[in-house]
Amino acid sequence: MILRKSTIKILSITLLAVILSLLITGCTGSSPGTVETPQKTDSEVEENVITDMAGREILLPKKTEKIFSLSPVGTIMLYTLCPEKLLGWNYELSEMEKHYILSQYKELPNLGGAGKNPPNSEEILKLKPDIIVYVADINETNISTAEQFQNELNIPVAVLYSRIEKTANNYEMLGKIIGVETIS
Repeated sequence: MILRKSTIKILSITLLAVILSLLITGCTGSSPGTVETPQKTDSEVEENVITDMAGREILLPKKTEKIFSLSPVGTIMLYTLCPEKLLGWNYELSEMEKHYILSQYKELPNLGGAGKNPPNSEEILKLKPDIIVYVADINETNISTAEQFQNELNIPVAVLYSRIEKTANNYEMLGKIIGVETIS
C-alpha cells in the first residue's frame, strides 16, 4: 500500500509539472500549433468506433463536449489537454493543486471516481457527459468496472493505461476521443 501511495504521489507531481509547463508556455486546446478536425454540422458527423487500450470497442458520440474521468490521473490529463471539456473532479483538490489550476476550473464539482471515493452516478448523469475515461491498470477487474459503469450509465467508458510510460499513448487516445489528433 505504501508503494502505491508513493507511486500516486510521483504521478501527481509529474502531471502537475506538465500542467505547470503548459501554463507557463501558454498552451491551450486552441493553440496555433494544434490542428483540429474540421467542424461539421450534426447531420454531417458520423459516429466513430475506436478500440480502447483494453481492446474494447467504444462507440464515440457525434460530438465530445463534456468528459469525465473515473481516475485522478485521467482527470489531470484531461485538464492539461482540454480543460474546457472537463466535467468535474473525482477527488478533492489539494491546496498545492489549486495553486496551479485556473480559477474557472477550481470549483468544478467532485463527482467521485474509482477507489475510495466512489462515483456519484446521479450527479454524473445530471451533468450529461459525452464519454467517460478510466485510466487504470489493464486487468479483468478494471475492465469489468469500466463495463459495469458503462452499462449502468449508458455512457461510453474508454479504458486507458495507468503506467507512466504510456502517457504519450494516453494523450493520443484522448486526442482521438475529442477529435484533435495532430499537433504540429
